[in-house]
Amino acid sequence: MKTENKYLIINADDFGMAKSINQAIIEGVGRGVITSVSLMANGPEFDSVAPFCLGNASVGLHAVFTFGKPVLPRNSVASLVDDDGCFYHKSIFLLKYLTGRISLAEMENELLAQLGKALDSGFNIDHLNSHHHLHCLPAVYQMFTRVAGAQNIRFIRTITLPVWNRKAFWTMLFFSFLHKIFKTGFKAGNAFWGFEFMRAKKKKQSLEYILNHLKPGINELVCHPAKSAKETFDSYYKTGRYSEYRLLMDHLTVKRILDSGIQLVSYRHLVNDNRKSGRD
Repeated sequence: MKTENKYLIINADDFGMAKSINQAIIEGVGRGVITSVSLMANGPEFDSVAPFCLGNASVGLHAVFTFGKPVLPRNSVASLVDDDGCFYHKSIFLLKYLTGRISLAEMENELLAQLGKALDSGFNIDHLNSHHHLHCLPAVYQMFTRVAGAQNIRFIRTITLPVWNRKAFWTMLFFSFLHKIFKTGFKAGNAFWGFEFMRAKKKKQSLEYILNHLKPGINELVCHPAKSAKETFDSYYKTGRYSEYRLLMDHLTVKRILDSGIQLVSYRHLVNDNRKSGRD
């Protein structure tokens, strides 16, 4: 790939969380606008999909520690779950993590279990990320690099923020502070987009801004589409998911991207490019 060109991975998170999310992602892959997908191996609707549904899209593991129930038995991940055997809410998780009450060994075992479930289901996993970006916590990121290296997974989502956004100042400050931990061989892109897209009430204008400000090289835009805002699932972002779906499924969106000279790619393109360059 020529580094002066602009490449865009549009990655849909939460595949397996709900039927309407699965339907939106599969449709987006079919239309060629979603080029990469992140699987929730513990998702309530994970078992209702198969690898062939995702066509040529690259597939990653969206590791989960703050939603639903673990893949492992609750007594194997006791520090991660409440009395009902469900993962703690992200705010409680972070409090426990910061006070040393989360077992990293249990997290790693659960990560391996979720990855194993995805692989056993026939998915070819080529990158890792996590629900609520918990892998950005330094010790957790080290765990992810260890697992990725052992499993020959080449890429981990890196939160490399391209611009300051006053609407997400503290979020961006936090990830900028943690940027130093991402200087590893698992870094995939030059810029990560998604916080401003989720927060935007006017999705079309937000996407236009992102497309106009892409960095040379690889950019990743994370999206969370759902085909319906009425389905019952645990997410505060239902209306936003439906808005993303409508925008991404509009044929004018893909035309706008292609007409601008932006090349839609996936993590698979990065793997093939590394091999051609002798960086295997």
